[in-house]
This record gives sequence, structure tokens and C-alpha cells, in this order.
Amino acid sequence: MVMNGLWTYVTPLAIEGYSRSIVISFSGIYPPGSSGNEFAKAMREAVAKALDTFVPDAIILDFLDLEYSWGDGIVSQVLMPLYRLYSKEGKHVACCIIARDGTRMALEGLMKNTLLEILGVEIFEELSVAVQHLADRNGAQFGDCGKMCDK
Repeated sequence: MVMNGLWTYVTPLAIEGYSRSIVISFSGIYPPGSSGNEFAKAMREAVAKALDTFVPDAIILDFLDLEYSWGDGIVSQVLMPLYRLYSKEGKHVACCIIARDGTRMALEGLMKNTLLEILGVEIFEELSVAVQHLADRNGAQFGDCGKMCDK
């Protein structure tokens, strides 16, 4: 799917401990600062459509082909609504991110000391490592410290 110069695709994935897992991949150049708000909105819409279609209990957000340098829309319009939507409905979803280089550094800086960091949303550089991380959580969901903290 292409929206506002953003390429998005969703891939179902088997992860031990979860019944429905997906990778949502994003590709494109995220405009810096508030110029990226429309891009973030398109990303949020893609995530919402994937949630409605697949009803996953684990999501990996793939930013490997996304060039992102700064702008809080990616957290305020994409990541936080993902948590709020599911927690409001009494559901939770395990989530992690894969990103490299400048995109990873920018995201880590933006997520530091936020609810996302507290909830354990982590960033990895390889899909296989992200999959193993979620499998090691043994089905723990977004914000479900009980299963995570017992490990």
C-alpha cells in the first residue's frame, strides 16, 4: 500500500507464545519535524488497518527501510495510539521495533523516559533478534509486566 510516499506492507509471522503475529514494514523518507505529521498519520492508518485485518497479539514494526531523523509524530501518532487502542479495549499486544543507524538512534532518543520505554518496547537491528525477544517473553503482552518480570 502506498500513502503520502510511504510504502507499507504486512506479513504474518509465527512467533512462539503468540497466536497471531505480524510484521508491519514501512518504507520511505519520513519528513523532519512537523512536516512529518501527515506521514505519521498515514503510518497510523496503516497500523489501524493491519490491527483490524489480522487482530494480532504480537507486532513487529519494521523501520529498516524508513529514513527517519526527527519529529515526535512517529511516537505520538503511531506508537502511543497503538498502546491506547488496545489497553482501552482491554486487549494488549506485544510490540517491538526493528530499525538501524540514524533511524534507530532518533527513535531511541524519542522513546527514552516515556511510557513506551517503561512498557518494554525495545528496538532491535535484526528481525530474527526481535522474533526471539518476543518468543523469550513467552506470550507476554504490551504492558504485561507479570510474565516479563518473572523471567
